[in-house]
Amino acid sequence: MERHHARRVALVAIMVAVVAVVAGCAGNRPPRSSAPQAANTAGSAQAARSVLTRNVTWLRRDWYLTGAENQLTARCMKRRGFAYVTPDVGPEPSLNTITTMSLGTGHPATYGVTPRTFADPPNEPDWNRPGFGVALDGRSTQMASVTIPGGGLVAYETGGCTAAARTTLYGSVRAYVVSFYLPQIEGDLFQKFTSTDQSYLSALRLWQACMRADNLAFINPQDAAGSIQQLAGNNGSAAELMRRQTVVAEADTACDARSQLRQQTNQALQQFVNSLSPKVLAQMREVAHDQAGAYRVARQVLSGL
Repeated sequence: MERHHARRVALVAIMVAVVAVVAGCAGNRPPRSSAPQAANTAGSAQAARSVLTRNVTWLRRDWYLTGAENQLTARCMKRRGFAYVTPDVGPEPSLNTITTMSLGTGHPATYGVTPRTFADPPNEPDWNRPGFGVALDGRSTQMASVTIPGGGLVAYETGGCTAAARTTLYGSVRAYVVSFYLPQIEGDLFQKFTSTDQSYLSALRLWQACMRADNLAFINPQDAAGSIQQLAGNNGSAAELMRRQTVVAEADTACDARSQLRQQTNQALQQFVNSLSPKVLAQMREVAHDQAGAYRVARQVLSGL
């Protein structure tokens, strides 16, 4: 349910081969203590877990960031003489919301899907006015790029109100781009990692069997949540959406208690993070820092401060 949109950011799939050259010798100097390095690595690992953990805290942060970016963009466009209609981001995720990695704390359980989740974006009344596109996205010459580990070269726009909004939140558009793409890339790698984790797979089979007993044949919790998102996208009635969502989410919660699937998921995440290179861990720590700062700014923007 990741709605933090990355529109107008172009991903260029240019894979870069990296050759690591290690040189030097210890000499006769006494070895330095490894304690500071170990503490730094532990802090980076904790930051990486926080970035990759998809729970209600992550959903709420994403909700604030999306809403604040929309408002900042609209204010900027207004200053430039254009009307910009912000999309409806829906209600703030409740504590009952469950994700693929955590359960909610109340009932009825929900995946946080509402009829507005997949509403069509609003029509922009000024989209065909001369200068609207430049005001929003900047000129075609206002471009920069950054290499994302495992994702190649990402080219992005640095001009316009969208870039200005992201700079206000993250400090720079570059920080936004890294914060958007790097967790996605590592999250995909984590999904591949779980496909070989026997403890996770055993818990998943138990979860699947439990759900089938309730006539709910889903591959995993992500598949279950996706079925609700698809129902919302089909423009069904709000009452039917909530009824079906409650049935599936409550069954998911009960089956998780029997299988301990999310516990195994988070244990697998710990193992995955431990396998990351120091360079990637350092970058994930930077992402965690930038996201935390952006979240603080977003809360101020939406509170009108």
